[in-house]
Amino acid sequence: METKKVTVENGEYYCDIDVSKEEWKQILQDNKLLNDNYKQRLIQFYIEQGHKSTCEAMSTKYGEHYQSFNGTIMNFGKAVQKKLNRFKIKRLQANHAAPAMVTTKAEFLMWKEITLK
Repeated sequence: METKKVTVENGEYYCDIDVSKEEWKQILQDNKLLNDNYKQRLIQFYIEQGHKSTCEAMSTKYGEHYQSFNGTIMNFGKAVQKKLNRFKIKRLQANHAAPAMVTTKAEFLMWKEITLK
């Protein structure tokens, strides 16, 4: 299994995860993988300007703890990695959340990693 490396540009995290548009369509239509909680969080991020936000900003907007966003997105990303079974995204540092799903600039959604406090 290939290990993918995350890069940081202007505080935004990118990783070439090699997931095609067709694969994303299949993932987003897979009701066994994409539960209601994942759908809700993905939609919330998608409707943000530029289709990106931080979990902390989302927690302020929706009045929920940032970990509820972080945990859901992390678990969704892990489920996607498990389903595809061809890459693993490595943590940058011990005090960073392992970005389970970060995308290339060309993809539809970007999740910003946060430093754990």
